[in-house]
Amino acid sequence: MAPQTIEQRIVRYGERQTPARVDRIALLDTTPLAEADAVKTRRGPQIDKVRAGRMAKVMRDEMKPNCLADGPRKQAL
Repeated sequence: MAPQTIEQRIVRYGERQTPARVDRIALLDTTPLAEADAVKTRRGPQIDKVRAGRMAKVMRDEMKPNCLADGPRKQAL
């Protein structure tokens, strides 16, 4: 079985958790390719933190610096 992308895993998780409620899903800025090993290595601890209830910390400390463009209001967000 080929490695799954994070997007494929998200869709499968949604289908398993709430199959009757998942009508559609939009995945923005995605790729059909499997994640690079370096990305997988970083993603595991992020998933563990989110599952432990620390999603805000992951978003603030890890996602925001890498996903938002530089600008005068970046720190305020």
